[in-house]
Amino acid sequence: SAGQAAGQRLLPVMLKLAGRRCLVIGGGKVAARKVQDLKQSGGQVVLVSPEVSAECRESKPDELVERPYDAALLEGVHLIIAATDEAAVNARVAADCRARGLWCNVVDVPDLCDFIVPAVLRRGRLTLAVSTGGASPRAAAKLRDKLAVSLEPGVEAWLDVLALVRAQLLSQVDDAGLRRKVLLRLAGEDVLAVAGRGQSELEQLVGRLLQEHGLGEVEL
Repeated sequence: SAGQAAGQRLLPVMLKLAGRRCLVIGGGKVAARKVQDLKQSGGQVVLVSPEVSAECRESKPDELVERPYDAALLEGVHLIIAATDEAAVNARVAADCRARGLWCNVVDVPDLCDFIVPAVLRRGRLTLAVSTGGASPRAAAKLRDKLAVSLEPGVEAWLDVLALVRAQLLSQVDDAGLRRKVLLRLAGEDVLAVAGRGQSELEQLVGRLLQEHGLGEVEL
């Protein structure tokens, strides 16, 4: 169907926004949420609106421009979210971005979006993102919450240990095959299960597994 085809044309990615200028256009609750999302991802967020709600001020954008949108504000911007309650303004933002090759999301208007913002769950290093391809943000949020319930309780500690071990293996072990073998073993479900029983048991297990592969201790 057309809906299925539209969803299949989306490429899931994780953007590195640290230090990149992002523009949120709008002054209400939705704009405030978008400011918070972008700041949480490391973006330098500029909020533009002639009227700014208390929620938007409390979201603490890096820069607040209290005037109507105009295309000059797109200069030096990498990513734009239009969240005004005026359809004409949102459409103009989308057209201006497309003319400049900039990535734009118009909240609740999938046809004007260059990217769709998924429903997100963050737990330490884990980011779980669910998208319905713009069909229903509420459904995406419900599915995200259902998936969240199924996560093992030790997933955050497990991923922290994997990151530390991987970094040290890359710097200390030249044998790429051995590195892959060890990391595959540490990514096993049994290791995740032990992580749920506590940090001490996890570290002991990781130490034993490294010794089994002829590797010394890793500083955890």
